[in-house]
Amino acid sequence: MVRARKERVAAILIQTRIRILLAKRRARELRSKHLRIRAAIAIQCAYRRMVASALVRSLLQELIENEAGVEIQRVARGMMARLMLARMKRRKIEDRAAIALQRRARGWLARSRVDRMRAELAKERARLANAAVLVQKVYRGHVDRLKTQSLLAALRQRKLLEANMAIRLQAGGRGMMARKRVRELRESRDESLLENARAWAESSPPEGGGASCYVHAETGETVWEAPAGGYTRLDGKLVLATGRVIDDPFLSMTEDEQRAKKLEKK
Repeated sequence: MVRARKERVAAILIQTRIRILLAKRRARELRSKHLRIRAAIAIQCAYRRMVASALVRSLLQELIENEAGVEIQRVARGMMARLMLARMKRRKIEDRAAIALQRRARGWLARSRVDRMRAELAKERARLANAAVLVQKVYRGHVDRLKTQSLLAALRQRKLLEANMAIRLQAGGRGMMARKRVRELRESRDESLLENARAWAESSPPEGGGASCYVHAETGETVWEAPAGGYTRLDGKLVLATGRVIDDPFLSMTEDEQRAKKLEKK
């Protein structure tokens, strides 16, 4: 037992040494990885600084060039503006002189022209009076034609609207009549299916066994095959010619409703 204890203690010591060695190796690997990461970060920072510095120098150079270009453009625009101003002043003086000459020439021409216009004014007034009468006549005719066309267009539009309304009313009436006719036909068909199913009743099989028979309610005729028009089962449900099995709606009516239904059939 002492030997087993010593072996266990020795095994624990060996495991402890091995764990210490593994931990030291893991720590060295982590320190090495951390140093590589820090070196990579330092290289990236230096590269980014270099790229940023180059970008800043490029931006500064571009800014200097833009400012120089703006200064050159400002000087050029100033020179052009002064030259244009000198030309405008010279042109203004020339225009004033030309206007004075034109004013005197126009005055002479206007006076001679007024004399001719006074002579022609009387003739023109008579011609204008006749033309005014003609224009008024043509304009009144045009206005009357426009009014007539507008009234005719309104009348045609009204007739077209009335025709469309009549067509819609007719279509609505025909649809209502058709739906009513369809409902009547469907009710008549359903009533015929119910009457055919009520006409035959399923009878209990005889005591000796065998298939059920079917008895006609009015004639008492007995058949052994299910009627094609439908029949009434033993539990009171109707088997229609279409194959549907439903409860007899006549049984769910009150006595007054049943009497009214019978009178309606008669």
